[in-house]
Amino acid sequence: NYSEKDTDNISLSYFDIYNKDTANTYSLEISLTWEKIFDNPEQKLSANINYSTRKEYKEGWLDNYFSIYDMLPSDSVYFQQNTTNGFHNLSFAQVDYTHPFNEFSKLEMGIKSSIDNYDDDYVFMNLVAGKWEDDTNTTNHFIYKEKIYAVYSIFSSRIFGLDYLAGVRLEQVYRNSEQKTSNEDFEDSYFNYFPSLHISKKINKKNQVQISYSRRINRPRSRMLNPFKNYSNPLFVRQGNPSLMPELIDSYELNYQHRIKRTFLTASLFYKQINNAMTHYRKILDNGQMLMTFENINSKVNYGVEVSVNTKLSNWWQLNGNISYFRNIVDATDLSDIASTSESMNWTSRLMNNFSLPKNFSLQITGFFNSPSVTAQGYRDGFYMMSVGVKKDFMKRKWSLSASFRDILNSMRFHFYSEGDGFSSESEFKRLSRIFYVSLTYRFNTLKDNKWDRKKYGKNRNNEIDTDTMMEDIF
Repeated sequence: NYSEKDTDNISLSYFDIYNKDTANTYSLEISLTWEKIFDNPEQKLSANINYSTRKEYKEGWLDNYFSIYDMLPSDSVYFQQNTTNGFHNLSFAQVDYTHPFNEFSKLEMGIKSSIDNYDDDYVFMNLVAGKWEDDTNTTNHFIYKEKIYAVYSIFSSRIFGLDYLAGVRLEQVYRNSEQKTSNEDFEDSYFNYFPSLHISKKINKKNQVQISYSRRINRPRSRMLNPFKNYSNPLFVRQGNPSLMPELIDSYELNYQHRIKRTFLTASLFYKQINNAMTHYRKILDNGQMLMTFENINSKVNYGVEVSVNTKLSNWWQLNGNISYFRNIVDATDLSDIASTSESMNWTSRLMNNFSLPKNFSLQITGFFNSPSVTAQGYRDGFYMMSVGVKKDFMKRKWSLSASFRDILNSMRFHFYSEGDGFSSESEFKRLSRIFYVSLTYRFNTLKDNKWDRKKYGKNRNNEIDTDTMMEDIF
């Protein structure tokens, strides 16, 4: 739901959406792996070609209730149905090589090329006088293509009792956004580099310290780039930003690790700077409607402390948990109608329980909490979630049957307060919750971890969920 109030806290309007969706999803992944065997088992050369495709057909029904005081005599309602045909194809090829020099020193290098294609066709219809009619204000067809060419090199060794790892990843990206309904086409490209350095010192068998630096990337999702203007309700216009750039995340960490029998404790000091930070952005248009879109701002900075524990309480129960406390600084001085810096003290926590049960059953219970926080244009309240999953392995663990229940407490609500030139607004968004998933998996082969998977950039530290980009799911 969305509500708008004036400076005297008098309600001007509200808008509620009740949504019900059903979806059928089909996916396929094909992978071909080759590896050369050397006399030295630490020397490795491998190549991998992968193709995955996902097709989703979704049907939805929406009941929209709105009231605009002084404009409409009473509450209004209209009914809408929608269908989405979505396709996602990802292809990549890569080559990785590892060359050992001695017991402690080795060089890793690789090259990778990937092509990512999204094709989403959205069709909306409104119920008018008992008949369904096409809604040209919301129906649109968006195609997004992204090509990434990357190389990396990592050298690791030991000197003066210190283990160190230094590396760099270079990538060139080409992307194209095509909005077929409004006949808009956007192309751009960018180059980035991602250095990393990790130094660790093992004090004894139970204690270790580590200092590290790394740069990562968080790319905008395809729907955040869709330039189509969605006029689905009279209060605001929703539009993606095809010029939205990815976030670059520089992370500095100092860690101390201590082992007590089957328990590992880690205490960390961290500093993280997110340049070109993506944020949800609102402003009033000339016709009085509110535009909801995404923008890049100067930066976000987080620095603070984190404590984590990984322990095996018994042969059948493993627990992982952590808590972070940090200062959050949002610098939006580059946006002329905001031109301010906001700060807040935040904390987050996460807990995961894994249970190994008889007859190849396993159970997982997870939960997290994020505290209230400032945003570029205001603040959001805290939120939390709890989920449960169970898995059964059979036929020598070749097959797995899994079931999970997400957000069993129905708690994933986001409450925001925003203000800007000529407006102040209070809104609440609710994600799809209490979702039940069932999956059946067959393992043809047990492949080794992929070096590129271990180098994923964009990981969000402190378990903090980025609600600005998460809002894309609702937006």
